Amino acid sequence: MKKASIIFLILVGIQICAFGSESAHGAHNENAIPTETIMYQAINLGILLIGLFFAVRKSVVALFKDRYANYNDQAAKTEAATKLAEEALSDIKNRINQLQTSESTAINNAQADALALKNKMIQETQHQAEKLKADTKLIVAAELNNAKDEIRKEIINASIEIAKGNIKNSAAAITKKSEQGFLSDLAKTKQVSL
Repeated sequence: MKKASIIFLILVGIQICAFGSESAHGAHNENAIPTETIMYQAINLGILLIGLFFAVRKSVVALFKDRYANYNDQAAKTEAATKLAEEALSDIKNRINQLQTSESTAINNAQADALALKNKMIQETQHQAEKLKADTKLIVAAELNNAKDEIRKEIINASIEIAKGNIKNSAAAITKKSEQGFLSDLAKTKQVSL
């Protein structure tokens, strides 16, 4: 960089000298084209451009290399981001398609499950109703048998009581007849023995 600064200062000095020599000579003719001045200025401009070229060549090249590398990095990042975005978009489209197809499938499955559950509940309810009916018949039959047994016991107890009463009455009547028969037999025996 120091070398570039020195060259730049030399070029500026040469240019100043060129302008100074022009003003010292002065313009002899107003309508004449100052070709000598134009030539010196062109030479000065050429030297200045060549000096600038050598002075800033490396830094400009480095600047453009950096910009090129930066641009390539940004382009690669942009390309990678674009690929990721395209993949994400494709994934989202696939998910949407899956959701749309799975939505109708899920609705059909839910309807089938609901119908199966409904049929199962109806069967279980019918089975429970039949079981309840059978249990009720058994309970009614058992209660009927218990009631019949109670009635039989009551009838038997009543029959026993009636039979006891009849037996007592019969026994009393038989006993009375037997007594009368015995007494009449005894009286007959007494008469015979007398």
